[in-house]
This record gives sequence, structure tokens and C-alpha cells, in this order.
Amino acid sequence: MKIINVKLFAIPLIVIALLILSSFTSVHAATSSSGNCLSAQQFSLIGIQWGSTTSEIQVGPGSKDVPLTITLLNNNLGCTIQFANVSLGNPIENVPAVFSIISTQSGKSVYVSDLGPGASAQVTFYLNIADNATIGNYSLPIKIEYSNSTISYNEYIDTNVSVLGIPDIVISTKNDVITSGQINNVSVTFTNTGTGNASSISTTVSSSETIFQQVSEIASLPAGASVTKYFEVDVPSSSGSSASTFSFSLSYTDPDEQTATQTQSLDFLVQSDIAIELTSSSILPTTPNAGSPFSITVTLTNAGLGTADNVEAVPSVPSGLTNLGDGAISIGDLSSGSSTSFTLTLITNDSLKTGTYVIPINVSYLNSLQQVVGDEVNIPVKISQSGAQNATSSSESTGNNNTSSATYLDELIIIVIAVAEAASAAVIAFLFLRYKRSSKKSNK
Repeated sequence: MKIINVKLFAIPLIVIALLILSSFTSVHAATSSSGNCLSAQQFSLIGIQWGSTTSEIQVGPGSKDVPLTITLLNNNLGCTIQFANVSLGNPIENVPAVFSIISTQSGKSVYVSDLGPGASAQVTFYLNIADNATIGNYSLPIKIEYSNSTISYNEYIDTNVSVLGIPDIVISTKNDVITSGQINNVSVTFTNTGTGNASSISTTVSSSETIFQQVSEIASLPAGASVTKYFEVDVPSSSGSSASTFSFSLSYTDPDEQTATQTQSLDFLVQSDIAIELTSSSILPTTPNAGSPFSITVTLTNAGLGTADNVEAVPSVPSGLTNLGDGAISIGDLSSGSSTSFTLTLITNDSLKTGTYVIPINVSYLNSLQQVVGDEVNIPVKISQSGAQNATSSSESTGNNNTSSATYLDELIIIVIAVAEAASAAVIAFLFLRYKRSSKKSNK
């Protein structure tokens, strides 16, 4: 019976001892992973970038809703952080005014829990960047509040973020018409409408047409700047299409020295090759006199491959000349290789000075795109001034310069002949009188 009593008494003692041991172990474990293991410099900043840890992005003035990812390291190898609150800004330094945190995305702060020894954590804030932000680096303060069950700390980390701008290259052209059957020298304008600079811009142009010469490299294109480049393309004369699309693949270096790419396309209209040329011109009389009418016969030829529809010729008569015919001459359609002739009748003013006068003739037609196209041919005309036409001409003059000139010359010849005859008669009379006197002296 005594043995049984001892065993019954020992059982409670064993239970009490086990409870005390369990309590000691629990307290010791709490101490090693909570308050007593924390330190004032618990965190290290190991990364900060726009975008995510796997996809960095560029930002510039006016960028909206952009992620900013911060990577923090628990550099205390003997302590697990149960709770941490990360926010931007601290009591000494505020977030730059050009940044505004979007509370609907991440809130003003981000929470981290159970960060083990030597472990890292990423926190992401979403920000808007003001339109008036300048390109450059900005100081960005970070505040970390962390604690375990019995102790807490505040830690402040200063870092920098860059606002380098985002290039955005737009390609445009002022002339979106190319011509079939020939090599076209096409001009395109590259404009950087973004907020960041782009450099080493290479362009590859592709199309169903034959590209003879690609666009040359652009060394640098600052934000807001433009540059015009050229490429050559051959459109076959057999092309039945009225439009052609060109794709432009761009590769360039962005402000962060990263390679960026863009692809754009432009649509061009394709017109038939039409070339209205002056084949010949004849003037009758060859050198018109001032005040007299004359005619010009003009021959035009379509040296292109397409048909010019509704061809019309309109002379632009310079001052001092008057067109005696209609203002516009309707020619009709002019197919490839065909020619047409028409005659203009003009008259000059009496006072028109001697010289060469150019008569421009505007030739307009409809191309294959039903667009009005205009060419110009120039006809030089040499005008002479008649000798009888002068400032002292009487108001009764008939205006026939050739008749006046002939009459004047005839009268002048008659006067000269009369003077010559009178002079001859005087000489003969003088010689005769001298001969008579000599004869009388001889008889004496």
C-alpha cells in the first residue's frame, strides 16, 4: 500500500514539471523570434525601379498609374519580422511634389508579414507623375515601421528614382501619292512626340513594292524634334492597285540605354505615270512686230504610261499682249504616246518694246485617281519694234508699219537721186563754161 501511495503522489509532480519545462521552452522560443532579436538597422534596400522586378519600364512627365517596385532585405540573420509597414516619405523629407500616390491601387503604405532572416520582400506603389515634371533624378524617402510582440522600430531609407522620359516616334508624310512605272523618292518625317530622347534610330521599310533604298540611320532625335528622311521605291507599271501600304519597323536606344522598338504603317495612293510634254511650237510670223497679230501652234505629247483625262490648256498672256481666242482650250483625253495640237492667236500693243516674252500655258488633267494635276509649258516669243512706229507718229497713221517704212524709204531714195542729178548737172555746166572760155582765148 505504501508503494501505491508514493506512485500516486509522484504523478502530479511529473505533470507540474512538464508544464514548467513547456512554459520555459515557449518563452525562450518567443524571445528568439520576437522583441529581443530586433535591431535598429533591420532592413537594406536592394532594388527600386519603375515597373515590376521582371519588367522595367520608362516613365516621363505625364505618366499615369505607373508601378514603382521596391525590394527590401531583412539583413538580420537571427530574427523573423512579424510585421512591417512600408510607406513613402518620412518626417524629415516628403515625397517630391511631382509624384502623387494612387491610394486606390496600393494605398499610402504596404504591409509585409513574417519576413524571415535573410529574406527579401517586394512592395509596389502606383504613382502619377505630373505633366510639368522635369527630366532628371528625384530623391525619394522610404519609411519602414516594423515590430514583433514586445518591441517596434522606425527605419528611414533615402533613395533616388529617375524620370528620363519616354520617346514616342511618329512617322508622317506630306505627299502620300506615288507613281507607277518609275522609281519614287519618298520623303517621310520622323517626329519624337514623347518626353524622352531617342538615339541610334534604324528603320526598315517593307512593302509589296520593291524598296530600292532604305531610310538612313538617325543619330539622335530629342523630345519634340523632327527630321525628314527619304527612301526609294519602285512601283511596277503593271500595278493595278490604287493604294499601297508601307510598314516602318523602328529600333532605337531609349534614355535608359535600353533597346526599344516601334512599328507603324503609312498608306500611299498609286497614280498612273502621266507626263505631258511640249513636243513643238511654231510662231507666225517668226518675229511679230509690235501692234500686229500673230499665231502660236503648240503640240503636246503624253510621254507617260497612263491616260490623261479631260486635258485643258489655259494660256497666261503677259502684259502687253492680248489673246484673241478663248481663254481655255479643251483637248479631251490624251492616252499614252498620243499627241495633240492647238493654235493661239494673239496681238501685241503698239507700244510693246522689242524683246523676248514668255507665254506660259497651264495644262491640267485628271490622273488615274481622278485628281486634278497641272503641268506648265512655256513658249518664248520675240517681238520687234517697227522703225516707222515712234513717239511722233501722227494720229492719222494707218498703223501699217511695213507700208510706212516702204514709203519713207522710197521718198528718201528719190531725194538722194535728185540731189545726185543736180550735182551732176552743176559739174557739167561748170566744165562747159570753162571749155568756152578756153576756146575764145585761143582764137585771139
